[in-house]
Amino acid sequence: MRQRGFTLIELLITVAILGVLLSIAVPSFQSAIARNNVASAASVLSASLSMARSEAVKRGASVTVCKSANSSTCVTSGDWSQGWIMFVTAGTPLRVYEAPSGGVSLGVGPNQIVFTATGFASTAASFTACKSGVNRRSVELSASGRVRVVEGSQCS
Repeated sequence: MRQRGFTLIELLITVAILGVLLSIAVPSFQSAIARNNVASAASVLSASLSMARSEAVKRGASVTVCKSANSSTCVTSGDWSQGWIMFVTAGTPLRVYEAPSGGVSLGVGPNQIVFTATGFASTAASFTACKSGVNRRSVELSASGRVRVVEGSQCS
């Protein structure tokens, strides 16, 4: 009668091969996570600006998006990496956006952007989502209120 199963030597060789493969794969996986964090931060900012424009047109009133450190009031210092809020009039925010995860910075940009009832932005702006060693993503807002995301060169 023949026995089925693995010997201890076969198991040790399999575990050693698996360890070598994981040591090769993990650094690549970490850079994929960093790229995803940058893309996600740019996407969230782009979507929030588009939503603010849409809300302004829908409500027939100005909607403001501004950087915020405390999720309730606008700030004039720092950058958009600390988070931002969207509101119709001073008071209760329509939406609060937390700081991007994974150590992604979101460039300085203007302190606030106001979308008029016609969908136009108070100013054209460009924000750069960046993390060291990863290709940057620029969120570009035109004065007409259109938003687009462009991939750029590697962050330093």
